[in-house]
Amino acid sequence: MKGDRPPKQLEMCGTERIACIDPQAEPKQTVDMGLGLFATSKIRPGANVFAITANFATVLDTPRLKDTCSNCFVTVGDEVNPGLTLKACTGCRVVKYCNERCQTESWAASHKKECSIYRKCHPNILPMHARAVLSMISEPDNRILKGMYRTHHTAVDTLGDHFTEMMELAGEQIERVLTSAEGLKEISNTDVGLPRLVRYFTMLETNAFTLTNRYFDRIGLCMLPFASYANHSCEPNAYIGFDGPVIYLKALQDIALDEQIFISYIDNTEPWGKRQSELQKRYFFTCKCPKCAQGQAAREDQYLNAEGPPTSAPEKVAWDIVAMPERPGLTPNALIVQDLAALTMLQSTGCFPITRQPYPHVHDDFIVQLLEAKRYRSAFLPTLIRYLHMDPVLYPSRYHPIRKRNTWALAKLVRCINDRTVHDRSPPTTNYDNFGDHFPWIYYSLLSELVEIYDDSLGLQNLLKLQLREISDELERHGIDFSTANERRLNKILIDNAWKDVKSMVDRQLSKLVAMGGKEGNIYD
Repeated sequence: MKGDRPPKQLEMCGTERIACIDPQAEPKQTVDMGLGLFATSKIRPGANVFAITANFATVLDTPRLKDTCSNCFVTVGDEVNPGLTLKACTGCRVVKYCNERCQTESWAASHKKECSIYRKCHPNILPMHARAVLSMISEPDNRILKGMYRTHHTAVDTLGDHFTEMMELAGEQIERVLTSAEGLKEISNTDVGLPRLVRYFTMLETNAFTLTNRYFDRIGLCMLPFASYANHSCEPNAYIGFDGPVIYLKALQDIALDEQIFISYIDNTEPWGKRQSELQKRYFFTCKCPKCAQGQAAREDQYLNAEGPPTSAPEKVAWDIVAMPERPGLTPNALIVQDLAALTMLQSTGCFPITRQPYPHVHDDFIVQLLEAKRYRSAFLPTLIRYLHMDPVLYPSRYHPIRKRNTWALAKLVRCINDRTVHDRSPPTTNYDNFGDHFPWIYYSLLSELVEIYDDSLGLQNLLKLQLREISDELERHGIDFSTANERRLNKILIDNAWKDVKSMVDRQLSKLVAMGGKEGNIYD
């Protein structure tokens, strides 16, 4: 698009984000991992190591272009922004923005150079990796942004690209890289040479992060060189997250001065062989972290007995479900049947822990499908089992993003079950008839926990505080007093009693695993 101004768009409005902070870490050379990030001060659990605007090469998954702002990454339907609407760029009709501020920021950062290329492709859309590389080669005109862009590019040159390893494998990965680089070179008419474009595409394969929303759901890709200095461990002490356009690195545990900061590139809850295979295939290295040094002796590989299951068939069925997350053509109710059958097969072995993968993967999908089918009461027990017995084992740090996300899911489910105006399609059950008085206290305690630890997103934190205030007001209307220390102690007893009854119900269901002794049955009945 010609000119120095973006196409006319919406009125400006503010966007709440966590504050950017100077990094509490610096890159240093390691003995056997190349560059790594090392703490420049003591860092407490839950504290930010850094929070930086991710304005270098951050792009949305193609399906998310329709419902997510391409600058601040808020999505239509998010309860934090219930009235959100988007309008497409009038130049390319590909990217959308929630307000004029976002459009102006995006235009200045890279879209001024991208818009005409997007328009040339329309109605087709460049693949996500091609859009990311196009952003990497689109130097801004703005003096300040240009300086940041060049700083990022200087850092890019210090990162590895694993081109040689990809060529040696001669597989789908290098074929995709070469085809993408050639296609972008042709359509963009860029002066950047093909070898450099190939290098950028290969770097995305091993250095980019999954862009997530405030709930840690995937929405795109982000390449930020400084963040890419963080090395991998299957026992990480930090994690990467996003609050809109801000990428942050947050500590999972105490990190000492000069200690190396590790994140996990993969799902570190899977067995040793799965982890090693994925790291070799995607990142071209063998992990030698403390967990991997234990090999199959680590918790992730343990069964409930020394022998393991008599056959690998149940585990294979479950892994096949994990490998096909979409399973097109099936309704949520049909997927519920599939998931429950796989979980029942694993339970019937008599030796498969509920915390060994792929059981948790299938269990998670089982919950998702129950919620999709609006079977909220049916989802309560499996969500409680996850909260009480699975997440504390899979994610020992209470600050782990998945553990926080799952706690938030349980809180929303409890609120839903306690709301008599919500239509629930669950089969009739008497399991929770005695829990009516407990639900408000469980909801209150979950929100209190989340307000304390879930500060990854300023918008979500404000929503949690508002909902905690609302349930507190509701309890006060029913005669509960929070004003004195003695009343708060009495309220704590009510909360403890509510959880005691809930835990007893969950424990009774889990005891079926022992009672089954390898026979057919499931713990969700």
